[in-house]
Amino acid sequence: MDIKVKVKINKSIRDIKPLIDKARYQGLLASAMLVEKDAKIECPVDTGRLKGSITYEVKPDVATVGTNVEYAKHVEYGTKFMQGHPYLRPALDKNIIKIKNIFKNLLAKVGE
Repeated sequence: MDIKVKVKINKSIRDIKPLIDKARYQGLLASAMLVEKDAKIECPVDTGRLKGSITYEVKPDVATVGTNVEYAKHVEYGTKFMQGHPYLRPALDKNIIKIKNIFKNLLAKVGE
């Protein structure tokens, strides 16, 4: 006995892909901004150079939050002479649930 199920999709793949791409970019942007904000809050401050250098970059498939200051990794991870003061990892960890919800909400709108 054959069982057939008919499914109708209101939007074609051609219609959905740009919406998914847009949602992905918006999600990455919103996520990067959250993490950047909290990284700046968590960042230890001596001169303010490190804190002021924290930025984000969003590409189609990835968002990066970080800094180009040469001593940033020593502050984050520490050295054999000093204990680390993590600021990037805690900022990401603090926002994981928010980030998941951002993407969940944006992708739910694609299906509407």
